[in-house]
Amino acid sequence: MSGVSSKPRRAFDRHSLMSHHESLPLAQIARTLKVITEQLAQELGRSSVARPQWNDMELRIAQVVASMHGVSSLLAAKSRRTEPASWIEFLQRQRLHTARHHANVVALLASIDERARSLSIPVVGLKGAALYAMSLYSPGERPMADVDLLVREADREAVIVMLKELGYEACGVTSKHWMFARPVSHAPAALGEYENNPVKIDLHTRIMEPLPHRVVDISTLIFPRKAQAGLNAYPSLHALMSHLLLHAAGAICLRGLRLLHLHDIALLAQRLQEVDWTRIVQAHGAWDPWWAYPPLLLTERYFPGTIPPNVLLAAAGRCPPLLRRAIARRSLTDVSLSDPWVRAFPGWEWPRTLSEAMTYALLRVFPDRQMLEHRKIVAEAHSQAARSSWLVLPQRQRIVRWLVSRPARVETLLPLEAVWRSVSDALVSDAPVSDAPVSDVMMRPSAHDRSLRMQQPSDRRFPLSSSPAPAARSASGEPRSK
Repeated sequence: MSGVSSKPRRAFDRHSLMSHHESLPLAQIARTLKVITEQLAQELGRSSVARPQWNDMELRIAQVVASMHGVSSLLAAKSRRTEPASWIEFLQRQRLHTARHHANVVALLASIDERARSLSIPVVGLKGAALYAMSLYSPGERPMADVDLLVREADREAVIVMLKELGYEACGVTSKHWMFARPVSHAPAALGEYENNPVKIDLHTRIMEPLPHRVVDISTLIFPRKAQAGLNAYPSLHALMSHLLLHAAGAICLRGLRLLHLHDIALLAQRLQEVDWTRIVQAHGAWDPWWAYPPLLLTERYFPGTIPPNVLLAAAGRCPPLLRRAIARRSLTDVSLSDPWVRAFPGWEWPRTLSEAMTYALLRVFPDRQMLEHRKIVAEAHSQAARSSWLVLPQRQRIVRWLVSRPARVETLLPLEAVWRSVSDALVSDAPVSDAPVSDVMMRPSAHDRSLRMQQPSDRRFPLSSSPAPAARSASGEPRSK
């Protein structure tokens, strides 16, 4: 990169980020991140908003924001922007790479379905796989960096052996799942989607989220009572929506929400009937959806008209007052990686009792083994993260540094640094792109690119179908071109 000194420098300076010929203060970048995050969210959820012109710095940050929030392909299909050309090209390349990567995901799911059926093991395809199965997305619209699977605890070891036979090796474990990946000789693309990015697998035996410390477990709702061997669908639409809402709630609590999460909820909301909503937001028996209001409110804010008013009112009634007041003041930026600053107590609004709040505060100051393991996994998951001392600092030094400075989040700085080191044409890959229109390439049939469908809730199978998907609609209700 011309104009940059060859002297070694700290990779993640908390005050500035190096550009071609200038050092930009992170405070300025933080303000730009917020503005552009809200602009792109409005552009995706409201087709009539103004589209301001960006300078070079803003264009680069827009690429980072679209990638972090997983919406580059959606913007490519929906955005009415015609300039700048480099932004349109970035979106189109992302859409093409997402479509090609989707073919790899479909092939993997087909292999898992075949092996699981031969072993008489029922498996539930979660989140993105289920949304694709319902034809809510067409190939190339929604990125899937990994495949989430739910199995019974009794089948876990057999499934691990099955994944090894498919070439996958264990690469980590969290409180929520086991992680598997195929050995690869190249690192994933530093920014955005790339067709050759490896497809990881997250294996669950429970569907749960710590909010922020109390565990909310909805496993019994998610696993079908009459599951069949092979890939299964969710037992009902309200089960799928409950999972999306709980997953988004966990992301909000940890300030890791993506615009894609809200788009998923907005799309699925169009399929739900009143009885589905009632089962989700009304407490009954052990079911208490006190956590559903924040993701529902943010979805309605950014995708207006998708959440029925009576549903929001009912969900608000179950939400603790402190959390309800806090989320009313939060924007997408505040609860996502678009906020680049480390916070001492993220999710402080989520404890429901004084005892929970004190336990949470103590765990933030004196983290337990699970928290330390999570930090290690984050460091190992990013090839460049090891250069950041923040992730490996002892807790005492982290506290001191936080008190005397303003540390920045490594997960946000990594893509920012990547885009600053790259030119727009090489952000994703220098692989040749077909001359055919992106829509043609996306829908061109191949041996593995078969649409995934989910049958009616009464049929628990999760079949793979070669039938073309029906026309889907965007979260704002407009027909989506394929």
